[in-house]
Amino acid sequence: MPFYRAAWQVSKTLLGNPHTGIHKLNPKDNSSGFVYVGLDGNDFSSEVFVLESSRFKLQEPAYLFFDVYQRSMGIQLKVCINGFEDCPYSNPPLKASEFWLQDQQIYLSTGSEKIYFLASKVRQNLYLALDNIRLQTIDGHSYCPEKYKQPATEKLFFD
Repeated sequence: MPFYRAAWQVSKTLLGNPHTGIHKLNPKDNSSGFVYVGLDGNDFSSEVFVLESSRFKLQEPAYLFFDVYQRSMGIQLKVCINGFEDCPYSNPPLKASEFWLQDQQIYLSTGSEKIYFLASKVRQNLYLALDNIRLQTIDGHSYCPEKYKQPATEKLFFD
């Protein structure tokens, strides 16, 4: 099967069909938008959606935190470090009562240089979204200095 690389999209509005679309705002952040994969009427099951960070260098170990929106079984999300072999995160099973899975986390060692969010098996009318991607120190503080005007998400993923 061929490997197709597809792009994540950015949205500030709710979208998709009423059952599997993104129809609830993230309670932690309902103003700045989110990144998502999926589209009504199209089958992307043979494509892999890759959201790739810019290269970075950590001065100390950190945690990567993010929120995941999933309403459908089948879509697979993996988060990989430095390449596609070390993928310590896979999306958990679907829970009917939860829309946004908040504060998902991955430990990043000082050797971490890149982060990849990989979404696959995105069949017709299925959606998955990410929001509030951020770095925190081991003791729970923001890793990004206050001097940056933009959130860590924009700094790492949207240069």
